[in-house]
Amino acid sequence: MKLNSGLRFRAVAQLAALALAGVLFASTASAQAPAATTAATSASGVNWATKTMEEIRQGAERGDAVAQRVLANAYLTGQGMAQNLALAVQWFRKAADQGHPLAQHQLGLMAAKGKCIPQDATGAAGWFRKAGDQGYAESQFELGLAYAGGLGVPRNKINAYRWLALAEQQGHAKAAAELKTLAAKMSAFEISEAKRKL
Repeated sequence: MKLNSGLRFRAVAQLAALALAGVLFASTASAQAPAATTAATSASGVNWATKTMEEIRQGAERGDAVAQRVLANAYLTGQGMAQNLALAVQWFRKAADQGHPLAQHQLGLMAAKGKCIPQDATGAAGWFRKAGDQGYAESQFELGLAYAGGLGVPRNKINAYRWLALAEQQGHAKAAAELKTLAAKMSAFEISEAKRKL
């Protein structure tokens, strides 16, 4: 898709806003909101927020995971191109399969809520674990909630505490509140075991 300069500017501005948001369905209260240049910059140093949709598509097709996530967000929201939920899921999966934590988190949210893909609590927990293992605080928070509620994983207060504590250590305010509530329901031994796993 070729864009004139006015449309290119608008597309770049919209992509920058998407990159700043990080993940479409993520909590706005999250302490982990990467800057546009961080969320849209690939390991090769390309800042996809400054590129046209055609350049982003080409980068995604070449296998750049950040470009794939940015393209997926554009398809998901219809910003800069026609909305196409099937293509959004396809590009999120490609980025997630390469280990992109924001794409993994997005797929976790989609699976948890049944948005664009069938609702699957086990699949959601799996995606949250992949992103959480990479240190993505929002996914650590979601996985902690999953363990606390038995959503897609066996209910386990020790694992819930561990994941919430990991998110809280990164300044995730909601995780801190949930951790306090959870700790009030745990024995000293359970808390000790959870802390040992950190």
